[in-house]
Amino acid sequence: MIRSLPAPLCPLCGTGGDPVHAGLRDFLFAAPGEWSLSRCRDDRCGTLWLDPMPVAEDLHEAYETYMTHVDTDAATSPSRLRRAGHRLMSAYLRARYAPGRSTLSDRLLGPLLYLIPGHRWDADATVFGLKPVPGGRILEVGCGVGAKLEWLEQIGWQAEGLDVDEKVVALARSRKRSVHLGDLFSRRYPDDSFDAIVMSHVIEHVADLSTLMGECHRIMKPGGRLALLTPNADSWGHRRYGAHWMPLDPPRHLHIFTPSSLSGLCERAGFAVERSRTTPRSRGVFLGSRQIARAGRMDFQAPIGLGSRLWMEGMETLEWLRLGVAPLCGEELFTVARKKSAGR
Repeated sequence: MIRSLPAPLCPLCGTGGDPVHAGLRDFLFAAPGEWSLSRCRDDRCGTLWLDPMPVAEDLHEAYETYMTHVDTDAATSPSRLRRAGHRLMSAYLRARYAPGRSTLSDRLLGPLLYLIPGHRWDADATVFGLKPVPGGRILEVGCGVGAKLEWLEQIGWQAEGLDVDEKVVALARSRKRSVHLGDLFSRRYPDDSFDAIVMSHVIEHVADLSTLMGECHRIMKPGGRLALLTPNADSWGHRRYGAHWMPLDPPRHLHIFTPSSLSGLCERAGFAVERSRTTPRSRGVFLGSRQIARAGRMDFQAPIGLGSRLWMEGMETLEWLRLGVAPLCGEELFTVARKKSAGR
């Protein structure tokens, strides 16, 4: 069993909370225990967190069978459709984020991705919406097999990554990606080492948020950017599926942020928020949540039929349309914050 301790106060602002979901089980990978979520009473925060909270020393039990990293390079013989999608994404990224590296073909093909809003958001998220700076260094914390590092390098970043999973680090290194084994603190980077630090669906797993954010601030150059992607507690999908919403993911997701609470976390660490929005990247979220609501669990191994694929695409398109009138309803938060320069 995973031991736990009471956590009556919001881990971000210290306000008390009210129960939201109780009796939750791990509906993805069958980690032991039942879990409950509370919501911060302060409407300016609204963070969700596990109460009781798992003991840090036991959290490894929740990851024994956890598929955290999908290898996008796994296919040895990609289909023509896959190759065409890869080419379109390359063209879009170079045309938008590195015009100096783009070709005429890139500039002609790239805009086609605007016709598929969800997939365009996927492309933007791959490089965290960050244009490279000349000679700029970028660090991805929790990089998995390093798939995003390749795209970041393609648009001009000097990219490296960190991960605590030995298997995926070995795989990333076998593909000549600059990935280190360990957490951010064990690397002991010098002050002002990076022009950007990025994390995709990492911070919801971290128990000591203030220490993590402080270390990011220390090793980032003044004026550097911190980019974060994480589930949105105020999303349409959470309102629709409630306790069956897949990104609740107990007990691995220790807290789930709202747009205001994520911005507040950045600001307390000394960053100035430049962009804060939600994204419609929701295909897997809606499918997984529907499976959990119907069967009590999600099967990652089950094949996805054509009908389900069309439904997923339709739901994502519908959420994209909803963002036009309710811009904070997306399934995912995307925040970019800047390290303030001295005196600013």
